[in-house]
Amino acid sequence: MPLPSRSSEPAGSWGRPVLVLRQWPTVVGGVVAVLAGAALALSSLAAREPFPLVWWGLALAGLGWLLAAGPRLAVHDRGLVIRNPLRTVRVPWERFDLATARWVLIVWAGDVKHEVFGIVSHADRSAGRAGSPTGGVLGGGRLAGAADELSGRPGERAARPNAGPGRDARGRVTPGAAAALLTGAHEDWAEGVAEGVLVPDPDARVTRSVDPVGALAVLAVLAGALGITAAILA
Repeated sequence: MPLPSRSSEPAGSWGRPVLVLRQWPTVVGGVVAVLAGAALALSSLAAREPFPLVWWGLALAGLGWLLAAGPRLAVHDRGLVIRNPLRTVRVPWERFDLATARWVLIVWAGDVKHEVFGIVSHADRSAGRAGSPTGGVLGGGRLAGAADELSGRPGERAARPNAGPGRDARGRVTPGAAAALLTGAHEDWAEGVAEGVLVPDPDARVTRSVDPVGALAVLAVLAGALGITAAILA
């Protein structure tokens, strides 16, 4: 499926993402922490129990969101959206230079690096590498084959149905697999530009904004920490 032309969407709109990468075991843990913290705080207020339990609940809910539930990476036909605990970064393909993998996935735009805290390394620390120049990432070709390219064994996806775009041969979202996917996606975008399918934006730039939910989570953590401290010192 060919990539849509830039003129087909309103200016400033990237539309829906082609793919969202998150490490679901971590996300589930974060959501559980958010729900448990909120339940603890609300039940303590309803029962008029000592306030330290309320502060513990606020701190737990805030930490759960900041560390696990919120961070993620969205891949669009126009670029990337990195949602970190406090900041959202939009990197258009025109400004994308390189994706590398260390303890987290790192996206380079010029000399500036943007760490993707939603994709961290556990056991796999392999560096990302580009996939084959054929196929189409954003059109479905490379998205379907990214894990095969990383594993180096044809037919790996058929043998391991959990493998997929941005995932290793065992079906895990890892920095190395995600870096390979992004490198291939940028290559396909460049091919689309060269073929006249896409029109690059000469004014495209990296933008940063504060994530409002992340800011609220930070306030919850700070309020919880202050409340716990006050209760201990009282």
